[in-house]
Amino acid sequence: MDRWRPQASGRARVPALYGSGGKQSHCTSSGPRAKGFAITAAEPSSSCPRSQPSSTACTSRQMLSERCSPMSAISRLQTMYDLFNAHPAPNERVARTIDAWQERTNLRLPRALRDFYATECTISLGLGKSPWVLPTNELWAEFSQVPPPTLDELLSNIVDAHSSRPHALFSQWDMLPLPTQNPLAWIETDVMRVWHGFVELDGSDDPPVWVHCRDSTHASTGWTRATEDHGPVDSNCFSSFMYMLVATSYVADQSPWSFFGPETDWSTWDDGSEFAYDTMSELVKPYENGLWLRAREPSSAGVMDLLLKSFPAGQRWDLAGDVATHEFLPEQGRIWVTIERPESGGISSWWIYAWTADRLFELAQPLWNFETLAGTLHADHGSAQAVLKRLSDHA
Repeated sequence: MDRWRPQASGRARVPALYGSGGKQSHCTSSGPRAKGFAITAAEPSSSCPRSQPSSTACTSRQMLSERCSPMSAISRLQTMYDLFNAHPAPNERVARTIDAWQERTNLRLPRALRDFYATECTISLGLGKSPWVLPTNELWAEFSQVPPPTLDELLSNIVDAHSSRPHALFSQWDMLPLPTQNPLAWIETDVMRVWHGFVELDGSDDPPVWVHCRDSTHASTGWTRATEDHGPVDSNCFSSFMYMLVATSYVADQSPWSFFGPETDWSTWDDGSEFAYDTMSELVKPYENGLWLRAREPSSAGVMDLLLKSFPAGQRWDLAGDVATHEFLPEQGRIWVTIERPESGGISSWWIYAWTADRLFELAQPLWNFETLAGTLHADHGSAQAVLKRLSDHA
């Protein structure tokens, strides 16, 4: 398949939003990029990924929905695919590389990390263009200031974590003593290098994440567990951590870098007109206004009946593992629901988006009392959080 993207000769992976208009990194404690994380320490460093206060209420059912529960046939990265407006498919070549590494080292790559590297995402560009196709980890990097480690780097980090060769960052950045006896493998560092994220290799499919932070004087402030807004301590898994990092940077003006970065060559598209820019933005980043709600909850046999009665149906995409994504196209919005067979005790993953806050409220209202959605719907940005509170107040 032809893989098209605007060319960016010599494009740096860290052009840094600081370099254009003075915009802030998502690693700082001020500005819109800072939303999305809470730190379990009582007094978190202002440099660490943390959340801004929110008026959104958290129910016990919502907390349960955010936990890093055992993996189902639906990937824990499904919400990330929804955000990217992408259709996932296994990358067999990368899967074989991982299988060979596991056999050679007698180690195991947790499934959530395997999905992150061994899944290929396809984004339709329409307008006669070939789809944009690239691995999840590379697509994630398109919306982030700092890319994650390559697969080779990650596998090497895991081998080192299980051996007597601790990561060089541990001594270089005064990270000792470590917060757990389980091996820690590095996965991400913010653009200002004030925090570093590590997965704890505890044998789970979606392992916990620990973050080491430094204060404004670069002195170590120790280790903390990063969690989603309003989530319990055990929601700090890899999939949630990586999703929240990219969900906060998704609204940045220059992402994805291949299309809107400072070195993008728009002559490969057309004359770089405002029409072309806006059109491409709608195709590669349709949810830039932040008005989306998401949920992950037990699948129900009545879900399709409710959706078909409430909204016009769009396309259906069959995924691996007896899973399908169903699209619904209400006016001025979009709903994606990825469903695992209810009879198998499966999971459903929800994505509800609208052009305006009022329209998001109208789309979510008929779904609010379905099963446990009132407790599992989650918002990532202030505008959608206000809608969620409004839904709760009107219940």
